[in-house]
Amino acid sequence: MGTLGQWSADVTEHAHIDLIKDPARSGNNQNFDTQICRYLDRQEKCQVFMQATMACDLDLHGDSDNSDSSDGEENTLGSRQVTDYFKRAHALSAGDFPTAPCPYRTFASSTIAFHLASRPKMTNIVVDRAAELYGLPDFKPAIADYLAR
Repeated sequence: MGTLGQWSADVTEHAHIDLIKDPARSGNNQNFDTQICRYLDRQEKCQVFMQATMACDLDLHGDSDNSDSSDGEENTLGSRQVTDYFKRAHALSAGDFPTAPCPYRTFASSTIAFHLASRPKMTNIVVDRAAELYGLPDFKPAIADYLAR
């Protein structure tokens, strides 16, 4: 019959194997913390890439991301409607939109929200301008650090 779920260590044991033992085995037995973090970063990048390509493959139409005007000004910076992605992610997870395509492209925690756009509104923007526009003074050094890896 097995153990009750609350008394089982299976979940913790599997997490330990996936997040600690497998990365440690793939390293050179030195600097475990650094290598495990690098392994997990790479796994996360692969997962995010897979989600982005799945969203791109769906080629969704009728989404608010595609509602730009067709007068040729979709790449210019001007007044834009602010979208509350926290509210949107909560509505999706609550099942308010049963016909929404899966996997969802909007995710949120208590402090951060992500929205994967299949057709971004601003496709041509300089890094300095994006940092200025969104108030991210450390954006350029963060991009440089990411690309240096």
